[in-house]
Amino acid sequence: MTPETREQYSSHIPALKMLMSLGWDYLSAADCLAKRGSTREVILKDELIAVLQQRRYEYRGEWRSLSANAIDQIVRELSAPGLNEGLLTASEKLYDRLCLGITVTEFIDGKRHAPTIAVINWNDPAQNRFQVTEELEVVSSDGTHTRRPDLVGYVNGLPLVVIEAKRPDAGNPARNPLDEGVSQQIRNQKNDEIPLLFAYSQLLLARRRGHPRNSGRAGARSCSARRISAASSRRRCLRHSVMRCSRASRARCGRISRCCGRSRSCVRIRIGC
Repeated sequence: MTPETREQYSSHIPALKMLMSLGWDYLSAADCLAKRGSTREVILKDELIAVLQQRRYEYRGEWRSLSANAIDQIVRELSAPGLNEGLLTASEKLYDRLCLGITVTEFIDGKRHAPTIAVINWNDPAQNRFQVTEELEVVSSDGTHTRRPDLVGYVNGLPLVVIEAKRPDAGNPARNPLDEGVSQQIRNQKNDEIPLLFAYSQLLLARRRGHPRNSGRAGARSCSARRISAASSRRRCLRHSVMRCSRASRARCGRISRCCGRSRSCVRIRIGC
């Protein structure tokens, strides 16, 4: 399917073209909503199930496919991030499941086996499903309004990338469009907005053609947002699961972390393990 090319979508097209050239499949907003089931849902369960049906685990030298019960267990765990515990906790738990996999229970010849199944195939990216959609309509937590992030990237049915694509003349003329995009990413994570989407997201971007800005992993403020003071950046830190730069934290999680190290307001951004 080809993305719409009406003028109102002009700011999205370059980003969509880039992602599609890298192998991402385009999913229209209508098709995406049909797969989600409602504007309250953000994951694509049928895509996730299709990927899990291809997963295999080893048992006594034999590779076996997952049972329906095991697939259902994984889908249930990923569908309920536990926002009642707070966005930070929910995001951390989902991050661990993405990186480390989910342990399921299988019964083989009456014997219990507990394999750990990878949600994302980190060793062979081609074994994952990459899809991108635009204008993802998500209803707020209190049901009073909706938000529509410009572009959302799905990996195996999970919304891991959120992009705000801005036109140079969009929004407040006195404000940098990239700053406006970053501000929207922060706003949308509030409790009365659409935090469910950001429990899953691992990469946030605000972009204007020729001027992309990395907002962090589901919210870790990038050091490129230099206009915001260090104190303000610490208070409004985007990413729920990142931790402040410190010698102890880098030593504790060194193999899956990196630190930009440019200022006291920098955060430690965990990357895929």
